[in-house]
Amino acid sequence: MSAIRKILPLSLLFLLPLTFIVPAIHSATDIPPYRESGKTIGAKALELKWWSSYFDTIEHYGYGGERIALKKDKAESYQKLESEIVATYGAINALDFRGGVRYRRNSSEIVNPRNNFISARASGVESWMVGAKYMLYQKYHWSMAADTFFRIASYRLQSASSHEEGRYASSIILGDGGNEYGVGFHLSKLLVDYLSFSSSFTYIIPEELSRELEYMWEFAYAWKKVALVLGTKGVHSFENDDYSDIPNQKPALNTGATYLYNSVNRAYIAPYAVIGLQLLRTLKFEFQYTRYMNGYSTDGGNEYSFALTWRGGGRTARQDEESRFKEYDIEASIIKISPKEGFVVVDKGISHDLEKGMRVDIYQFDYKGGNVLLATGFIFESKTDTAVVKITNFYRKISLEIGQMVRATRRVE
Repeated sequence: MSAIRKILPLSLLFLLPLTFIVPAIHSATDIPPYRESGKTIGAKALELKWWSSYFDTIEHYGYGGERIALKKDKAESYQKLESEIVATYGAINALDFRGGVRYRRNSSEIVNPRNNFISARASGVESWMVGAKYMLYQKYHWSMAADTFFRIASYRLQSASSHEEGRYASSIILGDGGNEYGVGFHLSKLLVDYLSFSSSFTYIIPEELSRELEYMWEFAYAWKKVALVLGTKGVHSFENDDYSDIPNQKPALNTGATYLYNSVNRAYIAPYAVIGLQLLRTLKFEFQYTRYMNGYSTDGGNEYSFALTWRGGGRTARQDEESRFKEYDIEASIIKISPKEGFVVVDKGISHDLEKGMRVDIYQFDYKGGNVLLATGFIFESKTDTAVVKITNFYRKISLEIGQMVRATRRVE
């Protein structure tokens, strides 16, 4: 509860702009409780995400990975509060652009060697960010995307005469300073109904630190309004810091009682759990717990974060497909499905004007007078009374079944 009490005041400050922006934009498409990392948000869609996190240091990790306990007899503690607003816009179905601003507040407490209690605070805008994601592939339950971003720090560093002095400083830094650039790759796979796997790898070039590889993998159970996620993220260092061989000689900064900043070849592993809830058609809430551990030149600790995401406008690929054809001339039924759902066989063929190369849509009848578009494809091979359809795109997390409807429009000569 203490973490929630610390996050809420900062959160309200960042939520105020949403109360003016959200009513001014027409909302059209539902926001899912979870989206695989390999996917984009859809054409002409806008998403505004606000999140806040609270991190509490419970141990340090030295340059060689040795665990260093907090000095409880020195009242040592360190906390980090962050809040960020990110706006993402879908230029086309496969391309997103985003931009955001991050606010940070650091708190450090410790008793110095002269037995004086030092309480230090630092707060302000930490950085600005712009980025883009392009979906490279989406077929057969797979999705892949490339990602890039550029982050600009908005504060100056404060030097110290020694690392010891920096720990006991009464005025501390917001972070590592400097800008950073990253390029990444995302891969996702729908494994079975509701269960998916996602992963990402991002190569990061910080201005002040060693180059790093951020990685993530997670499994998600996503239903219509609720999602549960379990995963692990982390940082691997390429160990090319200028002070890799002489870490103690790296210029000191006013870090306070933490190893989070001014690191040398930092690395860590952080398992996490997330619950996502669709509160309204266009509003999603997420809570995440993360445990940072097994690190090098960083802090271990617990992080609690909350996020609200609002979605407005836009058209999904599925909606585009559903509106493309309003009338069909030919209807057939699936009579056979390949093991990986890459091909299906239908009960009509050339005698019913199903010709090779013809585009088809696959629907599931919902018994309420409506039809749900599941997938699209084309006639791969056509015989007299049967035809083979190759699936090219899936639009729902619903498996194909025998008896589902395949529809097509006759070619006009």
